[in-house]
This record gives sequence, structure tokens and C-alpha cells, in this order.
Amino acid sequence: MSTVAAVFQIAPYASVGDIRFGMSEQEVERVLGPPIHRDRNRKGEIEEYREGIKVYYADGAVAELVLMAPARALYKGTDLLGLEAPVAFLTSDDPRPFEYMGATVFLDIGLALTGFAEPDDPDTSVTAFARGRWDHLRSKLRPFRV
Repeated sequence: MSTVAAVFQIAPYASVGDIRFGMSEQEVERVLGPPIHRDRNRKGEIEEYREGIKVYYADGAVAELVLMAPARALYKGTDLLGLEAPVAFLTSDDPRPFEYMGATVFLDIGLALTGFAEPDDPDTSVTAFARGRWDHLRSKLRPFRV
């Protein structure tokens, strides 16, 4: 099953499309089909790649999803990947974002944006994460500066 131009509605700390945080690899495969590629990251977590989406599993359960073109990442009906200024859009729901290694992190709504600081960056992505996923990094997060 291809996810070309797939549309994923983001529900903070709950789900991305039909993928809910906490689902198993088998449950995700029933929804999205088999991955194009599967690997382990430096933390030993499983990463699965499909066109437009990357799924990270911690302890066998979905912990993080990264959306990139051609997928559409809808938050409150707006495609974050299609916005010129998604940071400004998201600050209405989380007015105190953070920065970490080039990402803008919105802990109140469980989202992180990468690649939007540079105009025409082809590597823009929206990451949705499970509650507690970024907690171990709190001491390294810095307040976002415009």
C-alpha cells in the first residue's frame, strides 16, 4: 500500500491518521501496509519507512511519527507541511515552543517541526510524538527565539 499524498489528521498525543500511539508493528502494518524499509536507530528502536511517513517504535509500541512530503500533515484542518510559517500557526495552541538540534518543539501539543527555518528547504517534516517521549530532553531544550 502506498502512502503517496496520504492525508494524516494529527490529534495531539493521541494519533496521526489511523495510527494511534501505543499500536504494535502488526497493527500499523494492517493500516499502512508493509514498510519500504525497516531498521534500528542508535537507541535500538525500530524505525519503519513508508513514502511520506516514518514510524518509530519504543518497547514495541508507536512512540513517534514523522510526516514529510508527499504526505499531508493536518492539524486542525491545516496542512502544516504546506504552510510558510507553521511555527506561528502552532503558537496559538502552544505559545512557548522550544528549540532542540534544529527542531522547534511544541511540548503542549506533542509536535516538532524541522526544516522550516530555511526558505525552500526540501527536508521539512512534522513529528508527532507520544506523551513523555521528549521528557528526557527537557534540560536540553531552549526557549524558541524568532
